[in-house]
Amino acid sequence: MSRQELVQQVEQTLIGLGFTENKSASVMCYRKNVSYPGLIQGQNSHAHFLVYAPRGTLQINVKFQQTSGTAIEKLAYCADDAETTEFDRYVVVCGGEQLLRNNCAINYLRSRQHRAPKLLPTTIDMLGHYLAPYLDPRAA
Repeated sequence: MSRQELVQQVEQTLIGLGFTENKSASVMCYRKNVSYPGLIQGQNSHAHFLVYAPRGTLQINVKFQQTSGTAIEKLAYCADDAETTEFDRYVVVCGGEQLLRNNCAINYLRSRQHRAPKLLPTTIDMLGHYLAPYLDPRAA
């Protein structure tokens, strides 16, 4: 698997839940590759997806690392970025052997949730489960 394939799997999950791609911010729509002001003044960051669900707006970023390298640095930026997100949730879908080994990426990001309560780390297998509560406007 590659990062691009993981991004495609996220999109297929969104479509499977009933979302459609649309440039508007309409409910049950998503936008891809959205630019927004980054943590460093004058520089933009990019979200892989903005998802407009009945119960909130979610920013989804995909992080993939197959071999050793800058995995923790990438995750640290996500945790910092999640502190300032204007959206209801900042979802990080983790993939690749390096990030998933011993659940290290999920555990690292969960350890940062006290600073960034909107941060939600997950894997592609659990993404639909975590998005489900945002679909039903009657859910508690």
